[in-house]
Amino acid sequence: MAAFLTLYERQTLAAVQRRKGPNVVGFLGLLQAFADAFKLLFKEQSAPVSASRLFFFGSSLYVVLLSLLVWAVIPLNYGAVIVDLGDVAFLYLISISSISVYGIIVAG
Repeated sequence: MAAFLTLYERQTLAAVQRRKGPNVVGFLGLLQAFADAFKLLFKEQSAPVSASRLFFFGSSLYVVLLSLLVWAVIPLNYGAVIVDLGDVAFLYLISISSISVYGIIVAG
């Protein structure tokens, strides 16, 4: 969702500034978000010399995974939620948000 909101922002800013936006990648620029993700995944990756590459790159995957798990309890529409945890949904949201900090600590 964030990738497509970024695409919308780019197209809006291009219209305001009267220039061409990201409309050349796919139909109406819809593949621009996937092109950005592909570029991000395959850019040159560098890690500190003394760091364990497994922990350094695995920690970013850990943080992204936990960030996506938070969306599981957020309602999409009235009565439409991916996982219905009832009264403990807020506790789940806070706990997942708080343990995602460990990924940043491990990367450091």
